[in-house]
Amino acid sequence: FMFDIAPQFGALILFAEHRYYGETHPFGDDFSAAAMRYLTLENAIADYAVFMTDMKAKFNLANATVIVFGGSYGGILAALCRIHYPAVFDMALAASAPIPQTLNSVSATIFFELVTADYEHVDASCPDIVRAGYQQMIDLAAADQYQDISKTFQLCSDIKDADDLLYLQEWARNGFLMMAMVDYPYAANFMGSLPANPVNVSCDVLLKYGAEDAMTALAMAA
Repeated sequence: FMFDIAPQFGALILFAEHRYYGETHPFGDDFSAAAMRYLTLENAIADYAVFMTDMKAKFNLANATVIVFGGSYGGILAALCRIHYPAVFDMALAASAPIPQTLNSVSATIFFELVTADYEHVDASCPDIVRAGYQQMIDLAAADQYQDISKTFQLCSDIKDADDLLYLQEWARNGFLMMAMVDYPYAANFMGSLPANPVNVSCDVLLKYGAEDAMTALAMAA
């Protein structure tokens, strides 16, 4: 969208890397709580204000209008840039910005509830199969049968403890979240290669294996 309309306005598009992401690691590979204490919304938008001020000076665009775009978390940042630095950012387009979640004005689990409802809309059995798959993982881990979990998920390296298990569980969860967020009626690849209607496709895989083989269903569908 930005690239489509920029030529019409003779606009320059700039991207600023978020602190602690990409190559912007202020403390190198130290991600301890002490090192991460500067990872805040306030600091992030302050970075953007400084960045934009410097860019206007660099390109001799002192009087240029600045419009900040963002979607999802980026939408929150876009809105905050305009709210807190109106002298720097003239307008903001905050698309799909979860402002209520940021302000803690809705349930902390609302996003996960909506994703579950998305799968339930395809088939009411799908969320139950996912829950059963997670329960099988928990039961096997409790019995120290991590190798069975690793084999089912066809992992390159076996998981060995509760920390590894949690990482795998969150990886699977994020797969379902991503498919719900990019649940378009056409194939898309801007957040990974996904088919058209990925939630339907994923749910079909869950139903193929069913509750009887729920962990395999989880591994294949996520």
